[in-house]
Amino acid sequence: MRGILIAALLLSGCADRAVVRDRIQPVSVPVIQKCASEKPAAVTPLRNRIDGAAWDALTLKQKAETVAAQGLRRMNHSASLEAATSAC
Repeated sequence: MRGILIAALLLSGCADRAVVRDRIQPVSVPVIQKCASEKPAAVTPLRNRIDGAAWDALTLKQKAETVAAQGLRRMNHSASLEAATSAC
């Protein structure tokens, strides 16, 4: 019993010399941002832009140009969609 009392007194003497260290730790917090701009309108499909009779009246060169222009519209749409939603 006496040994426990002496051990308690010795340990209580160490209590006033606590070592404290400040440590900076980065913390990531998700933040919701608004999009850079509005989402661009979808590209109208070619079959909705030109009816069958008008398509048949086109020459092969005009058809190729129309299809190429539609491809460029789709590529530009994807680029503008990516730019509009890059900050979302």
